[in-house]
Amino acid sequence: MKKITLFFALFLTLNLSFAGSIPIPVCFPCEYIAEVKSLPADSTFLGEWNDPLDVGYRHKQISILWVPIWNYEGEYCLTNKARDTYYDILPEEKKFLAAKHDIDFDANPLSFWDKIGGKLVLGLLILLALYGTFGRSKDEPEATEPEPEPEAEA
Repeated sequence: MKKITLFFALFLTLNLSFAGSIPIPVCFPCEYIAEVKSLPADSTFLGEWNDPLDVGYRHKQISILWVPIWNYEGEYCLTNKARDTYYDILPEEKKFLAAKHDIDFDANPLSFWDKIGGKLVLGLLILLALYGTFGRSKDEPEATEPEPEPEAEA
């Protein structure tokens, strides 16, 4: 079985046309906006087309195989999901929103999966790969069958 797996892996690496057609989903950097709070429709914050805006958290993320590894450059913004746009929030607007709508602009509003979950999954996969490579003892004694006793002649 090991020879077949090794042969198949060697075949895939040598056949560049096949290996190049299977992209590994790596996102470096991707920009996401997480919705923090929906503002009421009668809010004073309106977008370019007089659409009501919501409070969001814009951040960049590095992910491999859809597992978030690192988040950076996060900041709060006003979002319009219908138009797929965002607007920066001025410090005076942050004070107003914090007082009127009870929004904590000092906290990180990302979900557990985006903050820590992806790092845990990646860490467990690395530990599992290291255990598979170095953790198993290869010097296990093989089970031997006891030798049959010679039959006594009568």
